[in-house]
Amino acid sequence: MSRSRMEVLAHVSSGLALAVCVGCSAAPVAVTPAGATVTIGRSDAADGCTEIGPIEVSHGHGCGGFGAEGDYEGAYAMLKNEAADRGANYVRLDQQVPPYSDGHCAHNEFTMRGVAFRCPP
Repeated sequence: MSRSRMEVLAHVSSGLALAVCVGCSAAPVAVTPAGATVTIGRSDAADGCTEIGPIEVSHGHGCGGFGAEGDYEGAYAMLKNEAADRGANYVRLDQQVPPYSDGHCAHNEFTMRGVAFRCPP
């Protein structure tokens, strides 16, 4: 095969690989039975709750077409599941960072940050 044909094939292959990823979404996340018991809110935890500590999750990964874009629902489910895994039943949600572009990269992650608490029944 000639060099020019090989170069054309290389460019076409690269373009196809990129096209396959463009528009990809991160896999959906199911809330576990334990995660379903976790409440997420914006207000401080009730009196009598014990702080477990900071909690952060990100749904999605990568930069632009080289990854998978996360969403609110996926991050929310991940937050509930992670909190339950740590023994929490309440999360004060402090920050949500949806996917964004900084001019160099379209960051695909949807991130949620907060503080996990264990509250009495």
